[in-house]
Amino acid sequence: MELEALLELAEARPDDGSLVASLLVQSAQIDIQGLPEEEQERIYNLFAYVFATVATAPHSALQAALQRALTQPNVLEYFERRMEASADFDDMMENNPAAPIILALLTTHDDPEIAEGAAIALSYTGSRVAYDMLQRWLHDGTNQKLSRAAEFALAYFQDEPEG
Repeated sequence: MELEALLELAEARPDDGSLVASLLVQSAQIDIQGLPEEEQERIYNLFAYVFATVATAPHSALQAALQRALTQPNVLEYFERRMEASADFDDMMENNPAAPIILALLTTHDDPEIAEGAAIALSYTGSRVAYDMLQRWLHDGTNQKLSRAAEFALAYFQDEPEG
């Protein structure tokens, strides 16, 4: 199946793990950075959404694959550029439901300034989904980078988000 058609199907049915897994495999076989910006955004946002909401089981192969894909330096750099390009924080949050997840992913960035900026911004979102994801990272001993990022980011939350 062609990448565009697979992407459309996966966007329509993000809870279908086999579609998302197929898209993940296909996207790994090409240079995503060579795709148009809009298509990159659709792929990365879908992956972030599925990572946070669908593939949440602690030993999910899909979650592990998405986690690896989303924490690659080129993906984090892409997310960083998109966040910096957003003129208004509230607008960014309203227009991109994956924004809190993207901010959480950016807390894993190797550049401490980027990680801290993402952690501060994430604390202002009040996102329960992102908070719960950070809690999973904190207690998952399989990936020390995620555990450290979660511990760092959670320190910026004043209270546990409601909801």
